[in-house]
Amino acid sequence: TRSQAQTQTCTPSSDVFFLHWVDNCSYTEFLERLHDEMLKETPDCSHSATVELELLLGVSAAEAEALITNECQKKLDAQLTMSWKDVTQKAANGEPIFDQI
Repeated sequence: TRSQAQTQTCTPSSDVFFLHWVDNCSYTEFLERLHDEMLKETPDCSHSATVELELLLGVSAAEAEALITNECQKKLDAQLTMSWKDVTQKAANGEPIFDQI
């Protein structure tokens, strides 16, 4: 069982914050970003980002990892992509879209 200090979240569950991904979306990166956010917003929190996530989601650590991993995969699958052929075609003025090497 969790101690009394680990039954309350440090971040109010009504607060919303967004994480914008530039590169990888992963459970590990998510925890690191949550940890950074907690240090900034709730520096006196007595528990880890892992415990905070468990408390916020109301699930175990394994379930939280599966949930975040699944959400990262959904975001990755939803990203727009362009084929290299389309990217390297000429712009309206006849010049390549990107400089050639």
